[in-house]
Amino acid sequence: MHPPPPPPNKPLTQQHTHPPPPSPRGRAAAPPPTAVGADDDVFDLGADSLTALRLTGRIEAELDVGLDVSAVFRHRTPRALAAALTARRGGSETAPHGRTT
Repeated sequence: MHPPPPPPNKPLTQQHTHPPPPSPRGRAAAPPPTAVGADDDVFDLGADSLTALRLTGRIEAELDVGLDVSAVFRHRTPRALAAALTARRGGSETAPHGRTT
């Protein structure tokens, strides 16, 4: 004789106990920080290397200046980065490909 068959499985929707991860669209809709102060360390606020790359690209596009991503890591607050950009606006420090450091 064979043992009785196991009980039927619950549908997947009943087995799932955690909410599904947010969709990429849901993550993109998350509100940005309400404000970044001039002396706030952007990395303390959650910025990472990808954020630094995006910020560098935006600064380059908006201000028409070359900027190396390492500048964001050296000048971690908006005030410090603005001062560094102002000091270098004349192009005193340039890196390969015409980018300022």
